[in-house]
Amino acid sequence: MMARIDPEEFRGKRVVLTAGTKGAGAATFQRFAAGGARVITTARSGPPDFMAAEAFVAADLSTAEGASSFAAAAIDRLGGVDILVHVVGGSSSPGGGFAALEDRHWQQELDINLMSAVRLDRLLIPHMLAGGSGVVVHTGSIQRKLPLPDSTTAYAAAKAALVTYSKALSKEVGPKGVRVNVVSPGWIYTSASDALVKRIAAAARIGRGRASSMRWAASRWVARRSLRKWPSLSSFWHRTAPRRSMAPNSPSTGARCQRCRVLARQAGARVRGRTYTWG
Repeated sequence: MMARIDPEEFRGKRVVLTAGTKGAGAATFQRFAAGGARVITTARSGPPDFMAAEAFVAADLSTAEGASSFAAAAIDRLGGVDILVHVVGGSSSPGGGFAALEDRHWQQELDINLMSAVRLDRLLIPHMLAGGSGVVVHTGSIQRKLPLPDSTTAYAAAKAALVTYSKALSKEVGPKGVRVNVVSPGWIYTSASDALVKRIAAAARIGRGRASSMRWAASRWVARRSLRKWPSLSSFWHRTAPRRSMAPNSPSTGARCQRCRVLARQAGARVRGRTYTWG
């Protein structure tokens, strides 16, 4: 059962959102729009079918020029900014561990996952400070504490840096009326995360006949890296795993599907009902 959306929740709010054309960014765009906000977003590719042309600006936020052009367009079209949400991010580095990462890979990860937020904040937060209020949301990652050394060392380091930067920024602008928060999600199944799984699988040399699908590689990663620390992530997997692998689930009782039990066992857990323990 979906919660009812109040069409007046964000009425009158001017929202600047990065990477709002796909995946979590697109869902964020649609949620703000459904709540009555005026939203503008950006991506390197064109806008999706559901997005009006005036709500989109083509820009590459991994560059200073792209951040400047997007910020200028946002202020011009919205007349200001009340909410700034950074969703843009990701990893394109090759697998193979730290030795496979060249300087250019590190620079790419820092530019898209850290500097895109730093540059846009520097351009837009002054408008919030001038008005005495505003909200900034940075999207971190659980990998800041649970890095995947095979493929995402640079990404995880950039996200950890983003969280530290965000904390410092909150201490500076919070007393002046601008709230700064970090959201650090776990695994979200999108086209970008699917591409990551394929890179992990390729680096690990998983053949097509050895695993039932590339998603299984992601399952093993989540199990080993996450369930030991956060057993409740099994319910997350139950909600986001492909539907064909799921059994009926009650939101009030948590996950009960066979896939969740398998994942917990893979992580080394002893499973009794919905309780996972480790020796």
